[in-house]
Amino acid sequence: MPNQSLIDFIKQARSKGYQDDLIRRSILDKGWPLEEVNTAFNILKSHQEITPYTIPMQKPIQEPKKEVQEKEKKYSKEILKLASIGLGILALLTLTFLIFFYMNALMDYTVVDSATKQESTKRCLNPDCSDLKEYAFSAMKEKALLASLIALITTVVILAVYKLIKFKKIFIWILNITYFLVLVIFFYLWLTFSK
Repeated sequence: MPNQSLIDFIKQARSKGYQDDLIRRSILDKGWPLEEVNTAFNILKSHQEITPYTIPMQKPIQEPKKEVQEKEKKYSKEILKLASIGLGILALLTLTFLIFFYMNALMDYTVVDSATKQESTKRCLNPDCSDLKEYAFSAMKEKALLASLIALITTVVILAVYKLIKFKKIFIWILNITYFLVLVIFFYLWLTFSK
């Protein structure tokens, strides 16, 4: 019967991942007799044949944990929020640029007096100013694509900056004040045109 401490040593070395050849050399280098070492390995080998090695059951793939699901929900809500805000900004800016182009056309409208051959601005040919409105509306329609493109680029820049910066509330206030100033300028232009 081989030494039990030798068998235990071999088991322990195997459990640490050492190969049998390396274990055998290490034992022989320490002076154990070859016959005793071979007997210990044979006993362990016969024991393995009696109780075959079983592959440990792998855990089934689990559904993502609750934290991951909540994170995904939060991410999709954030995307939806940014998309809806982006569409709102896009619509508002498109309308703003269209109004700008409309007002610009109103300012540029010139009428030539047939009697004096002089050009005059801020004047209509028809009593209901339908000629002026028609001119401004057609000029606005011509620049609708440009207004949409400028609004889209501005919206993308605003959303990108908003996403990247840390001081989001201050940025929103700056945007609101800037837009308010644009509206004040539009109102001023409208008043100067109306006079």
